Amino acid sequence: MPSSTYELQSYAATCKGIEVGCPDVSPTVAMVTRRSGDASTPFNPPSASAQPDGNDVIAVLNKFKNLPGAPSKLAAQIQPNIPELNADVSGLDISATVDAFKGAAYPFSGPCACPSTVTCETTACSSAAACSGGMCEKTCVGGTNDDQPCVSTAHCPGGGTCGTGFCRDRCGRCSP
Repeated sequence: MPSSTYELQSYAATCKGIEVGCPDVSPTVAMVTRRSGDASTPFNPPSASAQPDGNDVIAVLNKFKNLPGAPSKLAAQIQPNIPELNADVSGLDISATVDAFKGAAYPFSGPCACPSTVTCETTACSSAAACSGGMCEKTCVGGTNDDQPCVSTAHCPGGGTCGTGFCRDRCGRCSP
């Protein structure tokens, strides 16, 4: 979530299935997220300047136009709650950035339950409506981006196709 502080730890592969009490864990590192809509420098934090500002709206518009020097999709996407690197920046992202500039609250709920309560690849879907508040995720079958998220077959070069979707939780996750 924007404007949040998270404490993160990395677990070694040897901890899989025995996370509680596993000795192969990194030290805790505090990480902060910038404000919703804050797509260009200066970022808050670390800057104390009021953010987002008009420059952020322009930056997202520039990404929409795919102009050189625009921020990455990861920085410009606000809609949906989870950035979709194969989807283009849209009018929804521009509108959400303008809303953030106007001082509107972040419109999405907080972090998802961990571990996910959705079982991987059990509920097929063609849209998010079939996932009871979750999201429908499709992945490439074959080609250069095999097993990577896709919106259409155009995201699956090298002979791949965008496969059947499966439900995931609202954070795009599932449990084995």
